[in-house]
Amino acid sequence: MTGFSLTSTDVGKASTSAQVSGKAYGASYIAPTPAHLTTAVSDMEIAYTDAAGRTNSNAAKINLGGGEIGGETLTSEPLITNGGVYTFQSDVTINGTVTFSGSASDIFIIQMTGNLVVAEGKEVKLEGAVKAENIFWQVAGNVVVGAGAHMEGILLVKTKVFFETGSSLNGRILAQTAAVLQKATITSQL
Repeated sequence: MTGFSLTSTDVGKASTSAQVSGKAYGASYIAPTPAHLTTAVSDMEIAYTDAAGRTNSNAAKINLGGGEIGGETLTSEPLITNGGVYTFQSDVTINGTVTFSGSASDIFIIQMTGNLVVAEGKEVKLEGAVKAENIFWQVAGNVVVGAGAHMEGILLVKTKVFFETGSSLNGRILAQTAAVLQKATITSQL
């Protein structure tokens, strides 16, 4: 971890920082931290594979908008198996507000074989009782969230995530290679 100061706590098992709420963990820390991180990575890979493997038989939710979902309202159909799955065989871009609308129990899985790019100042917002903890972004490529943009949900990313200055996320970042936060705010009220 680079870019901010860390203070070792818990006798080398974790660190704290003025820029982090909670604790930061690294693979080079003493046991049992490396084993816990290995388990966390394995769990993330299982979640990624599960999300990628969900079927989508609703043609209206396959390659919606050719991958540009800005201005769209995404809904779930809870009585239909995988009714909240949206599949993209391309990059997904957000150049306008994306709204997730539904109930507190609705699950959304946004699958993509490419990258996810959120334009500067754009937002993902929740409507009705939708919860960020029920939105899963399964991304095979990279994620770039532009300056001042806001996202909701859990990012399950095969490669790298980059949040530019002033961007934010209500959710979690689970990336298999790197997460770069450039003066970004990540909150997890999940």
